[in-house]
Amino acid sequence: MAPTKHVASRSRPHYSLAVQQLSFDMYQWMGPEAQAAFDRAATRVERHAGALIYAEGDAGDTMFRIVRGAVRLTVLRDDGRELLFQIYHQGGCFGTSSVIDGGRRPQTAEAYEDCELQVVTKAQIDGLRADHPDLGDAMLRLLSMNMRLLISYFAGSNLDGIVAWLAQRLEEAARAFGRETEDGVLLTQPLSQSEFATMVGTSRQTVNKALTELRTRGLVVNHGRYLLIKDLEQLRRFGEQGLGPG
Repeated sequence: MAPTKHVASRSRPHYSLAVQQLSFDMYQWMGPEAQAAFDRAATRVERHAGALIYAEGDAGDTMFRIVRGAVRLTVLRDDGRELLFQIYHQGGCFGTSSVIDGGRRPQTAEAYEDCELQVVTKAQIDGLRADHPDLGDAMLRLLSMNMRLLISYFAGSNLDGIVAWLAQRLEEAARAFGRETEDGVLLTQPLSQSEFATMVGTSRQTVNKALTELRTRGLVVNHGRYLLIKDLEQLRRFGEQGLGPG
């Protein structure tokens, strides 16, 4: 992509992804000793793209941290529709709820691309939490982040129109795996129409209309297989208004 020339009379949107980045890595709240202890305890496994890591409803006593690659977390609705919860990238930690409460897996996790994972058992986590209180605090912070996201998803899917709800999910995706460019924020993961639909729990036809509306408003454009968000702050404000059909 050719860099755009700066026009003095036109103010460019300001992005601060370094501050607002959405990270699911527990290490951001852990000290060096706790990180080193986690690394020593973890077993490393590799999974090819498309491989199932665990299925919704499975019993589970392990949690995972992504060393490289990406993992897709989805929830299957009662009517058979699939909802994309999140795509986790390097550092992302998942499977924590089953390690904490011993319950069954609330989501399905599959390798979105070839990945390497750290795997730690519940017994190991219990020992690490006793020796390193900041690791226990990090798990609580991660669970709190997930809870806040779920509240946001519930409100968006039930109270907002599809266009605004899609705008909210795209703004979140930009913070999770967006790369800042001179033209806006580029989503570094290519998402298909089906994946956009699973992000908001609707049909491909409906999400295509919502994407067309966002393009018409000048908020997003296609950049090959990727989506470019022209103005992240404007997209965020649009999503918060709850506008749009659906």
